[in-house]
Amino acid sequence: MATTTRTAGHPLHLAHGELWLHRCKGDPYARVLCGLGDPSPAHEELRGRGALSSSRTGTRVTVDRRLAEQLLGHPALGPQRFAESPGTSGLRHLDAAFDHAERAARHRPGAFAATGPGTGPLHALMESVCEAVLDGLGPSFDLVDDLAAPVATGFVVGLFGLTAAQSSRLAAGVTAAGALLDAQLCPQRLEVSRRLVAAADEVGALLGELAEQRLHDGLDALYPVDPGVPAEDGELRALAVLQAVVGVRIGTALIGRALLTLVDRPELWAAAADPPGAAAVIDETWRHEPPVRIVPLVAREDCEVLGFRLTAGERLAVLLAAANRDPHIHPLPGGSRPGRPSSVPRPLLPGFPVRPAADLFGTLAAVATRITTARLPGLRSRGPALPHRRAPVTQALWRSPVAVV
Repeated sequence: MATTTRTAGHPLHLAHGELWLHRCKGDPYARVLCGLGDPSPAHEELRGRGALSSSRTGTRVTVDRRLAEQLLGHPALGPQRFAESPGTSGLRHLDAAFDHAERAARHRPGAFAATGPGTGPLHALMESVCEAVLDGLGPSFDLVDDLAAPVATGFVVGLFGLTAAQSSRLAAGVTAAGALLDAQLCPQRLEVSRRLVAAADEVGALLGELAEQRLHDGLDALYPVDPGVPAEDGELRALAVLQAVVGVRIGTALIGRALLTLVDRPELWAAAADPPGAAAVIDETWRHEPPVRIVPLVAREDCEVLGFRLTAGERLAVLLAAANRDPHIHPLPGGSRPGRPSSVPRPLLPGFPVRPAADLFGTLAAVATRITTARLPGLRSRGPALPHRRAPVTQALWRSPVAVV
């Protein structure tokens, strides 16, 4: 009798194969999750199916701005955990961070919907990191590898006060673990998944080597721990790892995407050299090219949201990029247009684990945009900007070669 031997990658292959099967059967959400090409046509198809549609993947999906806002802030809904996805089941120990976040939200409702901590004292660190990275650039460079990623990583290095050797370990770790959010919804190849788990463990080991005060100081900027909700065993390190990895991914994406919108557009380049102009570019980046485009949620109890009944355990997906381009809310929803009128609603931002770092790294991205546009006369493209494959959540840039004008 023939026997079948399952490899370590079997669950990943099976989960990814199911996505492709649903995609081939015409499911627009499955097309988005496969992470190939422009998702905008699938977004519009979903928009035509109503405010909340059902996907063959077993998830209910919205691209409606009004419903998305209500779902993101509803107390009966929580973020999908790593143990709840075959692509990230090896990271279930990081779910301790969600335990703390849920206790904090119960203690202080809206904890991850409000504006994050003030960043004034950190501006000097942000500026010095940006200046140092720009000092090392030549006339031609890669927007991601040579500018955006070093700035985001260098900022986290400064927050935790790491040595040169430790900073190299952190850079390697957060880069390899960068697929964290994408892997929740789009299973990665086996080698990528193994590298992701090993890298998250390495970042945890590195931060665990720090003196307790240094760990607290660094984490406090990324995720201000509520004094009324002390972190329990395992939660502090899980929070530090999650926020460092997610923060660097957000920072890299915001800086890269923001500057990419200014490449070959001298009229916008000059306007971004002052703080209001740079802030407007980052705000528009969150709307048009957000670093987190899908927010997976799980109903923790039965509830009703804007007339839609949800049952405990039900999975939902807020397609943030599509909701922030809702034509019923945003005039001229297509294209990147920094400096929209103040009457236009601000873009929606995801909750935990992204929101705690969103404001901080948004400020970093604005500083990097301002300093770069002030110091360089302009940038021109030297080739296409290429995104990572299997990255439907972040659509993270892989390469973007540019040259100074």
